[in-house]
Amino acid sequence: MTVNELFEDSDILYADKNLAKELGLNTAIVFAVLQKYNEEEKDVCEEQNTFDIKYIQERYLPFFSIDTIKRAIEKLKQKGYLNKKKIPAEAIKEIVINGKKNPKYVCEWCGCGCNVLNEHHYPIPKSKGGKKTVKICPNCHYEFHSINKNQIIMGGI
Repeated sequence: MTVNELFEDSDILYADKNLAKELGLNTAIVFAVLQKYNEEEKDVCEEQNTFDIKYIQERYLPFFSIDTIKRAIEKLKQKGYLNKKKIPAEAIKEIVINGKKNPKYVCEWCGCGCNVLNEHHYPIPKSKGGKKTVKICPNCHYEFHSINKNQIIMGGI
């Protein structure tokens, strides 16, 4: 790879110097990436009005942790650089249905396709020192906790 290939225009990211002074360099970089993401993923952003943070981290910011990106997004929201918009219920329904037909993720337990996965500490809960996690759909996650919470302990029978 040549030096010129390392710095192709599509790979260059410009962060606003004033924003970096105001909110910090990490936040300015995340803001620049969100703008780039909006340009490149315009259909997704307009349809869903959301950011796929995991995708952004993998595609644009592999050197940032998910938590760093989330903190930067939260700071940008608090300072008014990002606005939260309400998505109509019908649009959300379409996103969910389309996600079932063409899923981004697959649940490790039930194998269903879904738009969202939850990280769940299993088999040992986080509260008991568990470190291993599984990526499961919200339905499996909810059912696991619901069953676990509603267990009836039968003693002496």
